[in-house]
Amino acid sequence: MPAWLLSAVSGPSGPDKANASSEGQFIGEGQRHTKLVSYAGTMRRCGMNAGEIAAGLHRINIGRFVPPLEADEVDAIAHSVERYSPASDAASLTLDPRDPFSIAKLFRTSQYQTPDGMGLWCSHGALYGWRLTHYEEVPDEDMRAVVYPFLAGAKRLVGEGAKQRLVSFGPDRKKVGDVMEALKACATPSVSPTAPAWLEGEPPAPIAELLSVKNGLLHLKSRTLHPHTPAFFNTFALPWSFDAAAAAPARWLGFLRELWPRDDEAISTLQEVFGYLLTSDTRQQRIFMLVGPKRAGKGVIARVLTALLGGVNVCAPTLSGLASNFGLAPLIGKQAAIIADARLGSGPDQATIAERLLSISGE
Repeated sequence: MPAWLLSAVSGPSGPDKANASSEGQFIGEGQRHTKLVSYAGTMRRCGMNAGEIAAGLHRINIGRFVPPLEADEVDAIAHSVERYSPASDAASLTLDPRDPFSIAKLFRTSQYQTPDGMGLWCSHGALYGWRLTHYEEVPDEDMRAVVYPFLAGAKRLVGEGAKQRLVSFGPDRKKVGDVMEALKACATPSVSPTAPAWLEGEPPAPIAELLSVKNGLLHLKSRTLHPHTPAFFNTFALPWSFDAAAAAPARWLGFLRELWPRDDEAISTLQEVFGYLLTSDTRQQRIFMLVGPKRAGKGVIARVLTALLGGVNVCAPTLSGLASNFGLAPLIGKQAAIIADARLGSGPDQATIAERLLSISGE
């Protein structure tokens, strides 16, 4: 087993393990990118270059993140923060707590901007940060974890006239909350986007035909790759690279032939189902069902689909859960919802479940 994989599986040992334990817990999906950006900014303000920052980030990535981020994403963060001068440390900033909007604009520019001028957007009240292949929602608690140290290193003016002096900005709950609200205001475009959407300029192809993969934006019809851009507001990306020369998946096709030895139409229909779930196209207004006896391959198909889309992009609700209050909440931002075992009794929730399913298939 490679050393980096062994470290990721077993966790850090010695001093690293002690440090991780003293800081609370390991960091999982949803927080990793934000944390690394914050660490990178701190290292850059100390005068470190991209190589030194990358070395530190890789150590943190392997030692504290479960699972670790891809190495190229860590390197990209290190190189992106090198664009900022160490002299732009928040300690040299003088901020006015009475003007949270200006503070929010400065924070967004220094912490989240990209060379294209984008990097943090607000859509329907939620903040989304650029993650090199797609946008990912940044929970308020994670954003506060970045805003607090930014304000803590700044100064503010107190006193009048000749008695004016600089003191610590002194962030507290109210000041941070004001900046957070202002941040959502300054990061909201003129028309709040609903993913997928193109934020600036003209898309290279119809949005419904674009699929974000690890190595670019794939135009599904022409099989051509376009470079990733933060102008494409999309919250979903495949964790795989597109390879036009890839060999046919012999084991997978053999498995399908075992399930349907004389039914080519079933195999082609399953391929069509997988294709629709890769895209944002819901115009067919369909819910797909796999019907069969136990141990007939349904679970294997569901696991392969989950691996294809990426586990973070799939949820597993139940029919009864859909009928509960906020039953649709787990589906927000997901590419597929897989109900592993559908059981519908004679209870009073039947009508509610039917309404929820119809509202989903009806877009």
